[in-house]
Amino acid sequence: MGWGFSQSYGISQPGWCKLLLFQDKQLRNTALDAQAHDMKNPGRLPVEVVADYLRSLWCHVSLSLRRTLGRQLFDHVSIQLVLTVPMYWDHGAQNLLKTAAKWSGMLTRDNVDLSLISEQEAAASYMLKDFPSALRVRSSHEHQKCN
Repeated sequence: MGWGFSQSYGISQPGWCKLLLFQDKQLRNTALDAQAHDMKNPGRLPVEVVADYLRSLWCHVSLSLRRTLGRQLFDHVSIQLVLTVPMYWDHGAQNLLKTAAKWSGMLTRDNVDLSLISEQEAAASYMLKDFPSALRVRSSHEHQKCN
């Protein structure tokens, strides 16, 4: 499995697997149901597939951090991991994602802390931090609330 543009063209890559942790079938679309069917063929639970993905992601991230910070600092610095979840997820799906994170090995170190936030909150936080001038509200602006 590769990341981004390093993926081989034409090779099937797992996708949308995190969304399969949510059990309400009425909120899943046809694409997700097809993905769920594909993932059941190997006899694996969605939480296991998500744990595998998170394990690969954590290996990539921790290797990058070790290179940037150096091993000594990386081993001692506090790390705050934040995973995003869809707004409509219930506590059961959130707990499955936390379980997948534990199974992935992301939380084996004492200096790693995990938080879950909604995708909308993550997007708003990013905009407030990195583009504050774009968010200045003026009386001449029209506004629309989308949910």
